[in-house]
Formats: sequence, structure tokens, C-alpha cells
Amino acid sequence: MRQFALYLISSGYEAYIPINLEYIQHRKSKYSAYIFSHEEISRIFNASNQVYPNRQSTMHLVMPVLIRLLYCTGLRVMEALKLQLKNVNLTEGTLLIESAKFNKDRLIPVSESMREILIQYCSVMHPLYSPEDYLFVGVTREPCSHHNIYLRFREILVSAGINHAGRGYGPRIHDIRHTHCCHVLQAASHNKTDLTNMLPALSVYMGHESVLATSQYLKMTAEIYPDILHAVESLCSQVIPEVLS
Repeated sequence: MRQFALYLISSGYEAYIPINLEYIQHRKSKYSAYIFSHEEISRIFNASNQVYPNRQSTMHLVMPVLIRLLYCTGLRVMEALKLQLKNVNLTEGTLLIESAKFNKDRLIPVSESMREILIQYCSVMHPLYSPEDYLFVGVTREPCSHHNIYLRFREILVSAGINHAGRGYGPRIHDIRHTHCCHVLQAASHNKTDLTNMLPALSVYMGHESVLATSQYLKMTAEIYPDILHAVESLCSQVIPEVLS
């Protein structure tokens, strides 16, 4: 029924797409996001720098840049792997993410240090500029696959001395995105930034469907939870009054 409804819509007709909520809830992952500490991120960076060069692979060039880009921008892995050179503005230091999750486009600024890393990377990997080329490519100039990146990241975790609980349990490379968001909130808390203004801006930056999706990061890690909890309580303490006995 769903496929028929999708066919009708693709043919220009209006149709209702039935949703099996029980099936969706059954498939929903029970995985809990892993938030890397600052020290673990540093070890991952160092381990990525030590990927052994291979003439039949570009992973020793790709992984150090990709991991830093994911941490510095909070991009989804597939968003980074789908980046083409035409979407990378090294002059202004911006990345254009097109047709991402929830069919959203967004413009992502990168830090000056990340921009310099991308400039050095592109000078080696893309000496002849072609707008349609993918940013992260293999020796055949085809875009790097998510599966290959996943396997290489597992190897980097081992080198960094970070335990992996097995497939489906993580830590995953996607957890770098979660870590980015939590570390941004941690920095905001330390800098006394107004979180009521911070969350909507961060939600747009991350490409979340709603602010509610972003707010989950407020309680995602014990490392930053106490500081952020205190900040939220100071902002919202008068919203729900105390009940006097």
C-alpha cells in the first residue's frame, strides 16, 4: 500500500502514505550515543595521523581530514562524503550542504584552522580543480564509501586505545557529530552564553528537524550535564512554581 501510494505521488496524484507505527517503533535503534571526551578526541586525531600510507589507498590522507571536519562542523558522515568541490568555498571558509536529511540545505562555516587543513588537503588530492569531483575520494577518484570509512574508523579507535563493543554498539563515527554538539554546549555553558538563544541557532546549524531534537544533547553526557543543568535551571526556574505544602 505504501509503495502504491508513493507511485501515485510520483505520478502527480495526491495520496495518503500509511505509516505502521508499531513497525517503526520495533525497528527503532536502542543504541545510546557515545560522547567522546576531549582527551579521547585528541587520541583519535593522533591515531588518524598515523594511518599507514598505501599506494592503493587514500585513507592516510582522507581520515585525518574527515575526522577533524566531522568534529569541527558536526556534519553527518554521509553529508561529508557527498561534498563536491563546487560546494566547498575555501576562500570564504564555507561548506554548502544540499538536500540533506529532512530535505534541508544549509551553509556551514568552518574555523580558520579547519580551512587551512582543507586547503592543504585539496592541494594534494585535487591539484586539478573539477567542480564535480567529490572532496573525499579514493585512488580511482570515486567517492569514499561509508563502509570503508566505518572500517577505517574502527581501526583508528583500536589505535587510540578506545574500546569498541562490536557492530551496532559503537562507538560509531556518527558519535563524533554527537560529541561536537555536546562540546559546543559545554563551551557555551562555560562562556555563560544564553542557552535560550543558543539552542535554536544550534538546531539550524546541525540541520535538526526541531529544537526538541537538539535539546536532547543537554543531557547526553555526564561530562557536561551538571554545568548545563545548572544553566537551564537558572533560566527556567520560575517557569514552574514550587508547590507549597
